[in-house]
Formats: sequence, C-alpha cells, structure tokens
Amino acid sequence: MKKWLNFFMMLVSNAQYANARSRLPDNIRVVEMSSDDAWVRDTGPTFVINDKVEIRGCNWTFNAWGGLVDGFYYPL
Repeated sequence: MKKWLNFFMMLVSNAQYANARSRLPDNIRVVEMSSDDAWVRDTGPTFVINDKVEIRGCNWTFNAWGGLVDGFYYPL
C-alpha cells in the first residue's frame, strides 16, 4: 500500500482533544477543529478505499439541518 494511504486524520473539538489523542493510535493525526454544529462530511471532502486500494470520493446528499434551532433532531 502506498505510504500516503496510511494517513488518517480525526477532527475534534478543543474539549475532546486530550480524550481523542489518548485513545487513538499514533498513526492517526488528531486536529483540534471546533465548529458550530457543521459536519466535515457536509463541508469537506471524504473518501473511501476498497479492497483493491481504489479511492473514490463520496458525494453526500443533504437530508436535513441538525442543531437545536429548527433542526431535524429538535425537539427531542
């Protein structure tokens, strides 16, 4: 497998940084990236790799707003 395929990154809030770093192996880069309820899935690129090591980008379909104000999951 190519070296760049072994690169993994986890984005976490400042409050969860120490928790994530302590639980994840060293080959996963933990990056503090606080947000206001935005999902990286909705705003950034995501990819999958199959068993033949072929990479494909994901084209997510928007299905609802999250959050506590007029969000899909509110009121609980």
